[in-house]
Amino acid sequence: MFDISTVNKRYFGVKLQATNDEDDAIKYINVEVEPPKLKVLKKITSLSKSREEDAINDLTEAIKMILNKNKAKVKVPDEFIDELDLDQMNELLTTYFEWLNKSKNSPN
Repeated sequence: MFDISTVNKRYFGVKLQATNDEDDAIKYINVEVEPPKLKVLKKITSLSKSREEDAINDLTEAIKMILNKNKAKVKVPDEFIDELDLDQMNELLTTYFEWLNKSKNSPN
């Protein structure tokens, strides 16, 4: 019998930074993001392909979903996500999906 709980988990490391408005100090947070479950993956994929007026809000929501599903079960504060520009958001999503594809096709 195959025991699904024996499958090794894989993680995608992400380092984020935010600036504290009070003293301009830069703060960092590191998270090890888990692969999404199918339901979440479908939602992230649909949000990341949004072309409407709400595209930025949908992109932000997709990134929050990705980052908050992490090994430490830590909720990433909005200040870290708000610091991302459009290029960083796009690159994060692109790299994340490339990681999913690569690790899915890995023999281990």
